[in-house]
Amino acid sequence: MNGVSESLVHLELDYSDDEDIDTDLPDLCPSKQCLTNDNSRPLCIPTFACSRLARLLYFMIVVGLIYFLYSTYFIDGTLADQTQKQTHFNLSKASNIIGSLCAEYSKGTAAGGLCPRLCTNPNYTIADLYDSGAKVVIKFQSDSKDNILKMDKSFFPEYDQLDFSIPEDNFTDLILDIVNDRVRLDWSKKYKKHLIKLLWPTYSGHLTNAERASLWALVNQDEFINFKLLHTSRALPKVIDTCGHMYQVEYLIPFRMKGYYMNLKAKILLHLVGTLKLFDEFLNEPLQFCDVKFENLGLSGDYPKRFVVMDADMLYTQSKLRHMLTTKQCVRDTDCAFFDCESKCDATTGYCTDRLNDNIDVFCKKLVNKIFGNFWSKNNRYLAACHETPVNQTKRLNDLRLVWAWSLAEV
Repeated sequence: MNGVSESLVHLELDYSDDEDIDTDLPDLCPSKQCLTNDNSRPLCIPTFACSRLARLLYFMIVVGLIYFLYSTYFIDGTLADQTQKQTHFNLSKASNIIGSLCAEYSKGTAAGGLCPRLCTNPNYTIADLYDSGAKVVIKFQSDSKDNILKMDKSFFPEYDQLDFSIPEDNFTDLILDIVNDRVRLDWSKKYKKHLIKLLWPTYSGHLTNAERASLWALVNQDEFINFKLLHTSRALPKVIDTCGHMYQVEYLIPFRMKGYYMNLKAKILLHLVGTLKLFDEFLNEPLQFCDVKFENLGLSGDYPKRFVVMDADMLYTQSKLRHMLTTKQCVRDTDCAFFDCESKCDATTGYCTDRLNDNIDVFCKKLVNKIFGNFWSKNNRYLAACHETPVNQTKRLNDLRLVWAWSLAEV
């Protein structure tokens, strides 16, 4: 699917019995076609205006208007999507962010393969800026293509730096520690150079101070590490290049649930299940997503039959999430609340439990049910997984694995 946004719903109303419809419409027209104005002169309503055909036309216009307002404003809840569209675009701030980084690059304090394109030979137009306080995203256009820059903080000096006098081997050890803490994949020190090469593709055994500063700023952004090291899940976009603390990622079509997409709900369901499949199959460390909503998902023709995670700050390996939860002290269950990943307080240990729900629970509750409501059929195993009770998570997951093994084999 090249993008749900390219598919439109054509509504067809089948009025096979004009008589039935006519009797249901209110009798708005008087039997006498002429009224009288203040000067006692007849004021006649054209015959067509009060005909059954005209009244049917009025009715269809009203229905169409109601549907348009519903699909545009309310399908995703209280004008949320309209609020996002009206996000203020501050061109001067976006220019200052890039300009400040280019100044660091000119001074030799920042580095990256993207820097010459942004600073030395700029040929782009800034198209948008999103700043949530926790994430900054700049959209720019170059050669008629959309490009995305991401960062946690706007300016390079805002990132803490290390003493550059430490030996490089010690510096790369620290990088290894950060990565292992973030993804809990127990990356061996024996393969440390390979790890650095993944994070900094031009690495050849030595890093300049500017490269150290830039790499350090990058690895202190959780999403950058996820995009770089969890990309093999095939549910995350690739990092194309970096400059200083900024990283450029593949452009995806942001998915916004609209009323007229309801005609495509079977395909949307297939994409959601495709994403669940990829989460489950990542190495031997199923990925856990704790911030599930359509706004965090995107589409691309390069990634068929799946949604791609656009905002991956709260995507974790199973080991990482388990460590985060079970090492957190608690007194009550609310102390263990962690967005969409549920946990409770174990009164005997004083620590939170491992995750109690799973990705399927959250996808069903926040995404699938929003599209299908309470409708489901045992013939559709994907929908049945959201409604059958009692829930045995292990059995449910195994059943789904059998289904997607053949229906989504290419994903």
